[in-house]
Amino acid sequence: MTPAQSPAPDTADTAGTARAVAPGVYAWIQHDGSWWINNAGFVTTDNHTVLSDTCATENRTRDLLGAVGRAAPGSPIRYLVNTHLHGDHAHGNSLLPRTTVVIAHEATREGILSDTVIDGCPPIWQPVPDWGAVTRRAPDLTIRTALTLHSHSHPIELHHPGHPAHTSGDLIV
Repeated sequence: MTPAQSPAPDTADTAGTARAVAPGVYAWIQHDGSWWINNAGFVTTDNHTVLSDTCATENRTRDLLGAVGRAAPGSPIRYLVNTHLHGDHAHGNSLLPRTTVVIAHEATREGILSDTVIDGCPPIWQPVPDWGAVTRRAPDLTIRTALTLHSHSHPIELHHPGHPAHTSGDLIV
């Protein structure tokens, strides 16, 4: 599919489904709708949630956050990990509470701060996505090589592959 053939923008409550892949571990499966589709997921613990990526649009991110709330009622999202800088993984960062710590590779932080797509989509992508109320929110905490989040029964390891994979700031969760 070329950018000019991309499907119509998504609408609220149609963006995706959370699927349990292990106890407390969920994959976020998005429905088709544009070029701005990503892989995301979350891990729930006894007192908080760790989210891996947000989505490109307000509607898709709010749908993801609703799924997190249903899977882990009352469990705040303590950490958000951005696996790389592209908007389908990071534009929705601004919709999380300010108390959520956003973590990414240092190159991802630099890329989010210099991203111009969030300010206006190039005309090659038609129809232009309805971003909704998303704004630029860069990571609060950056890493270079590795970090482990000790979240009770789920230690969550973050690793940079040591070289560019998809982008120069990729993280494997």
